[in-house]
Amino acid sequence: METSLLSKFKKLWTGQEEGPDKPVGIRCAVACFVLLLLTSASFRSHGFLFVAIRDHYKVSADEASWPISTSGMLTFFSGILVGPLSQRFSLRPVLLVGTLCSSLGFILSSFAYDTTVLTFTYGLIGGFGNGAIILLVNVLMTQYFLRYRGLAFGVTAAGSTVASFIFPNLMLILVDVWGFPTAMLYIGCMLLPMVLIANFLDDAPWVSGDAAAAGKASESDKLHSEGGFLVQMSIFREPLFYVFLFSNASYQWGFDAYLQTVTDLALSKGTGRVLAVNLMSFFAAADLFGRCVLPLICDKGWLGRDVLVFVSYMISAVYLCILPLLSYALMAAATVTLGSFFGLSAIFYQSLVGEYLGTDRVKVAFGLLMFFKGAFFAAKPLFIGYFRDRVKSYVGLYVICGSLIAVFSLPWLGVIVKRKLPCREADKESSQ
Repeated sequence: METSLLSKFKKLWTGQEEGPDKPVGIRCAVACFVLLLLTSASFRSHGFLFVAIRDHYKVSADEASWPISTSGMLTFFSGILVGPLSQRFSLRPVLLVGTLCSSLGFILSSFAYDTTVLTFTYGLIGGFGNGAIILLVNVLMTQYFLRYRGLAFGVTAAGSTVASFIFPNLMLILVDVWGFPTAMLYIGCMLLPMVLIANFLDDAPWVSGDAAAAGKASESDKLHSEGGFLVQMSIFREPLFYVFLFSNASYQWGFDAYLQTVTDLALSKGTGRVLAVNLMSFFAAADLFGRCVLPLICDKGWLGRDVLVFVSYMISAVYLCILPLLSYALMAAATVTLGSFFGLSAIFYQSLVGEYLGTDRVKVAFGLLMFFKGAFFAAKPLFIGYFRDRVKSYVGLYVICGSLIAVFSLPWLGVIVKRKLPCREADKESSQ
């Protein structure tokens, strides 16, 4: 029995069959899991980094927020460059540059003497690298998986979740023992293996095609197979593109503000540093549950993915609005709920982009969505600084974030109704 299981595992892991949902895709998913685990050292630690930057440089919340917010902006803005570049050349060289920038962002930040330099090193360089990795991992999962695409997104994205257990507490220890600059240097060195991993990843052969096949194709086929300009830009005529854009932009903006301020929010209530940082561990555990277990609701056919995305957005909006009013124990419980639905909506959003907008446009789709979402992050430092330094309370910040998520999630009701109408008409015809 044991030998049989080992042989099945070996065949599954070493198989050379090409096509979606094959062993080569499983190997790609494992590599992408590690990439997301390491690159998430950045944004999964934003809550602690915000406090650490403010304390190390002795600056206001507004100034301390700029490096982190710039990192978020560049993570999304990079999509407008990364998507077309990976379409024009190939995925591997762009991913190599992204992994190198992600690690250099931390390493160079160890030499930053003020928040302006830190904004350039950690924000611009590191943020661009993070964005390239996240976008191209999404592309790889869309290319290498079809039937198990939702599961693949969940498993690889779990790398980001696991990072929440490791890096916030690791940074807390490193900063306490060696100080902020040395901590950034150590973390940057830990991320360097990403460059080696990226060297083994590239576009799926059955998606990109070889040069010989491309030479025999007609001009029309070339336009579609190579992702011609007209095909790519037709995405702007898709109403669903704007549903994805505004609903997820408000959701990401609200959650980025949450991840950046929740540690400081807990500290302002008199919570100890360790307990405040551990909120991210609670969030991570629930996030992992949401990514790997809750999708079974969809797999069983009980609810559609679009329905679950809408429900996740609405429940998250409610909890964000009430979060700053709660005690630490209730905050921890609310954080678990938020984490569950954040993980669920994250993987379904990514898989729905490929399903609704098409795999032939997925690189540019993810790139444009990330770019436009980045525009929302430009005002975040002033927004957070206003509530932290002037209002002296995060209540208004969380209420605004929750309200924006609720408002921009409403168009998903139209998507759900539109999907269900043909099914009901078909049922009526069959009954007649």
